[in-house]
Amino acid sequence: ANLELLEAPPAAAVFANEEVMMEKLKAMGMPAELLVDLSPAQKKQMFEMTQRQNIVESAKKMAGITEAESTELTDAGLYSWRDASDHVFLEIKTEVKDVRDVKCKIEEGSIHVYVSSAPDNKSTILEGTLFQKVNVNESKCHMREDGIMAIELKKVSHMRWLMVLR
Repeated sequence: ANLELLEAPPAAAVFANEEVMMEKLKAMGMPAELLVDLSPAQKKQMFEMTQRQNIVESAKKMAGITEAESTELTDAGLYSWRDASDHVFLEIKTEVKDVRDVKCKIEEGSIHVYVSSAPDNKSTILEGTLFQKVNVNESKCHMREDGIMAIELKKVSHMRWLMVLR
């Protein structure tokens, strides 16, 4: 018998081309405004990353993390946060002596945490555009006695958050 050595076939590409990639990202719940704002160079870089097996494997591993497995908060400097399937949890350390002075305003696409008793009547602790839209009615903030503002943001889309603020 004549035996030949066969090479393993190359790993299949995740997306056939950039256009397919963009459509899949939309279908996965990525906000249209994020996709529209991507430059051609960013789209090209994203597409090239999906062609590298180590990146694909890493993304698959990250996507497989369940809420029960991911209980550690990621330190983002001013705050720590954790992404779960349908919520994002934040903890903000404050130096405020009276916890009743810290206020939190959550809107569909933004958040504002501030000290209401500050001389300018609104000393901002955290403010910005959220990575994704949240359900305002199901999101919560509360100030703990240890001076930490605990925030629970209910996701509109169950897409994994890469960051809290854009």
